[in-house]
Amino acid sequence: MSVARVASETAYADSGTRFFFRIREGQVEVSTLESDWQVVEHRPGQGATAISYKRLRLGEKLAPAPWFDMIAADSGRVFAKERGRARFFFTMLDPMFRRAGNRPVPSAYFKLDPEQGLEAANNADRVRQLPVQDDSDHPAAVRFPLFRKAMGIDQNDSMVVVIDPNMRIWHHVDARPPKDAGEPPDPAQVSGVPPIQEIVTFRQDGLPPLVPARIVRHGYRPLRVLDIGVGHEHWHEQRCRIYGGEMDSLDGPGLHFILKGRDVYRMFNGPVEDQGGFIDGTVNYYVLAQFLSDDEIEASTTAPANAFAILWLDEQAVLSERWRLVSPDDSEFGGFRDIIPSAMVQYMDKDFRHFRFDRSKFWDPMRAGHVGRQSRMAVSRQVIVLSGRDPVSNEAQLFTINFSFGTSDRTWRWRPFPPKTSLGCVFDLREDMTIFVREAGESGGYWFQRYLPASGSVKPEEHSLLLAADAYERPERKLDIAKPERGFNHPWQWLPADVFEFVHGHFSHFGCYEERVNWRWQYYCADLYPDSDALSAGDEGSPWIEQGSRLHITKASLNWALINAILKGDVSALSGAGADVWARVLDVVTHAASGELTGEQLAGVLTELQQTELVTQVHTHGLFHDRFILKLQYRDPIGWILVHWDKRDDDLLPFRDMSTEGGMPFELALVPAEGGSSGSPVRLQVTSYHRVLDPPAVEEARVVVLQDKGSRFLRIELRPVKPPELLGENVWRIKLGALLRDPQSDALVGAERLFDEIRVKSPAQDVPRQNWLGYQWDISDWGESRVNRLKECCSEAGRIRFGTSLWFENVVGHVARPDSVEYATLQVSRPDRAG
Repeated sequence: MSVARVASETAYADSGTRFFFRIREGQVEVSTLESDWQVVEHRPGQGATAISYKRLRLGEKLAPAPWFDMIAADSGRVFAKERGRARFFFTMLDPMFRRAGNRPVPSAYFKLDPEQGLEAANNADRVRQLPVQDDSDHPAAVRFPLFRKAMGIDQNDSMVVVIDPNMRIWHHVDARPPKDAGEPPDPAQVSGVPPIQEIVTFRQDGLPPLVPARIVRHGYRPLRVLDIGVGHEHWHEQRCRIYGGEMDSLDGPGLHFILKGRDVYRMFNGPVEDQGGFIDGTVNYYVLAQFLSDDEIEASTTAPANAFAILWLDEQAVLSERWRLVSPDDSEFGGFRDIIPSAMVQYMDKDFRHFRFDRSKFWDPMRAGHVGRQSRMAVSRQVIVLSGRDPVSNEAQLFTINFSFGTSDRTWRWRPFPPKTSLGCVFDLREDMTIFVREAGESGGYWFQRYLPASGSVKPEEHSLLLAADAYERPERKLDIAKPERGFNHPWQWLPADVFEFVHGHFSHFGCYEERVNWRWQYYCADLYPDSDALSAGDEGSPWIEQGSRLHITKASLNWALINAILKGDVSALSGAGADVWARVLDVVTHAASGELTGEQLAGVLTELQQTELVTQVHTHGLFHDRFILKLQYRDPIGWILVHWDKRDDDLLPFRDMSTEGGMPFELALVPAEGGSSGSPVRLQVTSYHRVLDPPAVEEARVVVLQDKGSRFLRIELRPVKPPELLGENVWRIKLGALLRDPQSDALVGAERLFDEIRVKSPAQDVPRQNWLGYQWDISDWGESRVNRLKECCSEAGRIRFGTSLWFENVVGHVARPDSVEYATLQVSRPDRAG
């Protein structure tokens, strides 16, 4: 499901278009619910084509495209493997970003420059990839003028490729490491890692013996590719806890004493907050590979530790340098990438004490012999699901981890396959983090389960994996790391194939029958003044702007408008920087492009910049509009809340230095954005700031239709994760829905809402048993057909036939189903009252 196919630049949400892919005669075909199967091609009827930048900066078209034998997709990326070769390609189907006027903003990736150092090389060929007409103030393109400057530097060994002109064309993934890249772990020194081979050789001209004439860089060459995957987090989506990720590179120590932690990222990218990956739309590619021959593997009772591995590569290949192991062992980087870390795996080595990362507890199912030739892999976002078998119990299991360029868990974790399935069954992972497994056979149904339970808890728990606070030495990582004793045990649920596939295809959040999900992850509580009582809660989609200038965000960030003006030759703009400071900026750009930048140089110039107009300290608008635009919503029992109207703005830091720990309340006057400043403003006081990382969290639920002679009631009981004082935020609405079948064909044709009420407005509330809450509504005035439909759906048979589903919504729009739910219709008899 991709959120990128939008009608306008302000229409991004958490729902999108579900694409389906298949390979037919070596070509990738795509379909949607509205369109039939068609070849992925640049222009209709042209046929599939590919492009490679492995030899030339201008690229070489490959027509027809290679014959593919594996395909994977996630969000906005499609990833394919060439038949019979470990050669990979990717493409995208829609522009990822849009700016004012609904104009596309191009996506770009950095890779090794294939012509660097050649006499015939022309830097204009690199600059041509970034035409001036693509420049904009959108954060995905705002640095294009700086990139053009860097592409004109001879010593730069990278190039940038803009994807959009070659949309729906397969881009060859060139993962050759640069000449200063970090080497992979040596199997002779690190046990359990796959064999390495020469990947690329550089000839360096110079005066021997001062400069080596031949530089060899190593990497991995799979003997066999078992599976592939791609993980993509769209820039305009936000994190929540369903994705896991116990460590985030944005939480690194920062840059000396100049910028702490996340403020390094904010200096270059604006006053924003999110999880690594989501914060700027990261793409990672994954390959499950076999490195030893079948004979070598079969000679052991369990697979050797170096027989199988998962490789990963960031789409910005220059940053990850090459294919790397999903392992803390493969953490060596080169050049300025080593001096100024950005990948999580670097921090797992260089700053293990800062993250309290204990590598001796990082268990790996591949090293432990749990993975074999039947194993397969599924990937979504930053999460990997891997199948295998416990060599001791012989139980088929699924192993999971959050592992990407920017984030990582502290170990792999596991869970058993669901009932009536086996290691050979097909499984996958949705973008909403629903794992599903199909039973074998044409008539088989699907088992499904959250990646993480409603509680978000993991086994083993994170605190048990932390390095001792007083530990100084980096622990050793041995082959005999104990497998976590306990795996995930939250329940699997089952649906027949037709019901599951309909829900999977039509809804972004499994079991939540919403036309559109559009949540935020932060909000402000507000008290309206009496003269604003006429404000209606009915139209929550209306945009509001501030009357006055009370809203601002304080955070040091580069002033890209001024920087780009100078880069484009506006001499007058230099007055805001100073010619001497600007000269040092250009010196840093040159050193960064040539791989020679040091942390001290960067820290020094950033210190100087903060005293100039090249750094903005106070922001009076976000990254996409010239004003802050808000929505007013009423949420019982909390009251009025303020959220960002445009989802793209939801990454912004809090106004006026407010935080979840506190902040000074302030007054605000809002007027309709579409009506300007005319009319009376809505006056309010902003009282507190809140961040919401958890979707509705309910472990168990029970839906019961009660009948008592002429009375009828709908009773819903919950076992929530959150304590009662936090339920007002976490479980705002209770919703119940079911699928519709055509009366003639019996085919599924849609969904209907059976029930939708605000939780706290239930007229009857009780505590049926410990840790449970009960809510009951009198539905005696419902029509007979409506009640009969409710009774038809609220049973186990109804759930299986109609996909009956209970789900919840929190105050900012997250939706989620419980881990398990039971449906029943009960006849209640009461003694007659005395006359």
